[in-house]
Amino acid sequence: MNSLTFVRAIALATLAAALAPSASAQALLSSSSVTVSVTLTAKCRWNTAAPTSLAVDFGTYTAFQTTAQTPTTPQTFVVECTRGFGGSPTVAWDGATNLGTVAGLQYSLSVTGGTPLAGSAATTTGIGSGDQITYTLSGSMPAGQAGATAAVASASRQLTLTF
Repeated sequence: MNSLTFVRAIALATLAAALAPSASAQALLSSSSVTVSVTLTAKCRWNTAAPTSLAVDFGTYTAFQTTAQTPTTPQTFVVECTRGFGGSPTVAWDGATNLGTVAGLQYSLSVTGGTPLAGSAATTTGIGSGDQITYTLSGSMPAGQAGATAAVASASRQLTLTF
């Protein structure tokens, strides 16, 4: 009798296993598509720190000289912008003009931007970089000016770039 009970137990276990749903036939997770979105505000910034001491040095101007005077070394600075932004800045000077006087001599200042150097796109392994634009600050003093009696003179101006 003992062996018959054992055989019956095996038969019942086999039947129960056959009737139970298969674990591999059931999905443990359901899949769904994910939408990723963002609203990007484009902007520009100084590539490193904002320059604190740009200088336009016209060197030595001789009264009544016959040629215009340009700076000995134009200043450059780099601005980084959102990739593809391509915008040129609006240049604003204190006093609303690029004209000024120093030592009784009139001068004009100018800011020009070069062609943007393309940045790199973000990837799954890196954050990428922005476009970089090198700007040149320069100026000119017209010829034929008398000037004033000052051996060395300087003036301070405020330059604002708006993108």
